[in-house]
Amino acid sequence: MFGLTALAAVAAMAFVGVSAAMATGETALCEVNELVCPAESIYEGHLEGLAVNPTLTGTFVGIKGTFTCKHSLILGNSLGLEKSHLTHIEAIKFTSCHLLAPFVNQSCTVESKALGLIDLLKTATNLGEATSLGNTVYIKCGGGGLLECTLGGEPKFHAKGATLDGEGKVTALATLTSPEGGAVVTAIEGERCPSNPRWNAKYTIQLPHDIYITL
Repeated sequence: MFGLTALAAVAAMAFVGVSAAMATGETALCEVNELVCPAESIYEGHLEGLAVNPTLTGTFVGIKGTFTCKHSLILGNSLGLEKSHLTHIEAIKFTSCHLLAPFVNQSCTVESKALGLIDLLKTATNLGEATSLGNTVYIKCGGGGLLECTLGGEPKFHAKGATLDGEGKVTALATLTSPEGGAVVTAIEGERCPSNPRWNAKYTIQLPHDIYITL
């Protein structure tokens, strides 16, 4: 669901960006900052996206509230150059999750139900739109079932390659598309799903070198 890339989510773990019609063609994660990535510099391999204090906002049993975790971790495998860049998601993990006030900080459990892809499409210089495809998670909060739902959909992230700070990261940032902000996620299954759910997260990828979004 919550995507990475955003790894170049993931992201984002959150997620709506530039229209796919504006994309500039093929997309690569590149180890050098060039408009067209040399074949030997296209990154293929393990990616790890970490978000700190991501949140899911929505209306839970008729009351507006916030679900949050200490961390969200997305692990994936970058497949190299494509018409859009694909990352196979290998794991989605959450730690220390709670449904906050007005629900008296009910503890929650989260598990991934299905693992899919992150699709990254270059939209401008060193920028892209990442879409979570086929990823879903199951969330359950409180003994009375304040929240019990499988969430997924195709949430979208803005992705940004490394900048002059030299930290060698790809970051997915939440996009404010409504007063609630965040990426739109979809209730897939469950009797106690939130209405109007929005995912807000900032996933960061760390590698031993800079990485850029190129052609």
